[in-house]
Amino acid sequence: MSVTNKLDHKFFSDMIPKDVKIAIPTKDGKRIATFFRSSPYYKIIKIKDGNITKVSVIKNISGKCPFSDLNDSSSNYCSMKNVVDCLNDCQVVIIRRIDHQSWDKLGHMGVEVIHTDEQEVDESLEKYLEGNLIDRFNAQ
Repeated sequence: MSVTNKLDHKFFSDMIPKDVKIAIPTKDGKRIATFFRSSPYYKIIKIKDGNITKVSVIKNISGKCPFSDLNDSSSNYCSMKNVVDCLNDCQVVIIRRIDHQSWDKLGHMGVEVIHTDEQEVDESLEKYLEGNLIDRFNAQ
């Protein structure tokens, strides 16, 4: 189904949650990484009432991925094998590519996985919040 007018767009944008936690694999905080599990970082964006309230980053380091809040110096650790578990409180993951095992596990956790051709983190986030981010596997 394609959105063809402002009335339709309003309907679909009203379906976007106003309070959501989104994870995006990234190379440098600006560009979306090509592969989910081997991404050097995962940018976590908390949205409340349609506004960004917190940004955190998970950094993958051989066997460890320190979880660090950009506004806070505290850190937690999780193993590389459990990257998906580090994202367990996210409702949405925006990715370019993902392995079947990670996709399946996220799906079982109730996380919406959006496959995009977008390359920029901020652009994809903006389009998601506007209801304009196209999931290439669900596009018709």
